[in-house]
Amino acid sequence: MWKRIIISIALTLVLLGVTINLNLWVKKQEVVTASFNAKGVGVIEWQVFYTEDPKENFNEKQSVRKKVDLSKTSYVSIDIPSKKINQFRLDFGTIPKTVEISNLVLSGMQKHYLKNFSDLKYNQIDKYEALPSAGLRIISEQTDPYIVFGVVDVEGKQPIDVKVFAIVILLSLLVFYKLTGYIIKPTLLS
Repeated sequence: MWKRIIISIALTLVLLGVTINLNLWVKKQEVVTASFNAKGVGVIEWQVFYTEDPKENFNEKQSVRKKVDLSKTSYVSIDIPSKKINQFRLDFGTIPKTVEISNLVLSGMQKHYLKNFSDLKYNQIDKYEALPSAGLRIISEQTDPYIVFGVVDVEGKQPIDVKVFAIVILLSLLVFYKLTGYIIKPTLLS
C-alpha cells in the first residue's frame, strides 16, 4: 500500500514538473496583444509597429504583420513579442478604401483601451472621423495609411496555457487516486 502511494506521488510530481518546465521553456517570450473589431471589404494586411522606448523610431524589426479577410471575420488579434510597448502604430494595409475599427485594446500585464482618436498622428489617410462607439473610420486610397498613438505604456506578460496545465493536473490527480486505490468502485446492492 505505501509503495503504491509513494509511486503515485512521485508520478504526480514528475508530471507536474515536466508540465511546468515545458510551459516555461516553450513560452519565454513576453507578449502584448493588440485586439480590435474591424469593418471593411476584402483582405487587409494589418501591420503593427511598436517601440519600447519613447525616443525610438518605428522600424520593421519591431513590427508584426497579419492578414485578415474582413468578409469572414470582424475580430482582429495580433500578438506583439515585446516586454513593453511605449508607442503604437497601426497600418491599414495598401489602399484599404473605407475601414472602421473599434474596441482597440492593448493587453499585457494590464489592459490599455485606445479610445482617444481626436489627437492622432496619421499618414496617407484622406479622411478620418471618430465614431461614437469608441471607434474610428478612415478613408484612404493611398499605399501606406497608418495612425500613431502616443505614449501607451503597456507591460507584456508571459502567456500560460491554462487549459493544458489544468488537464495535466487533473490527469495527475486521477493517476494518484487510481494508484492509491481511492477511486471508489460502484457496487451492486443485493
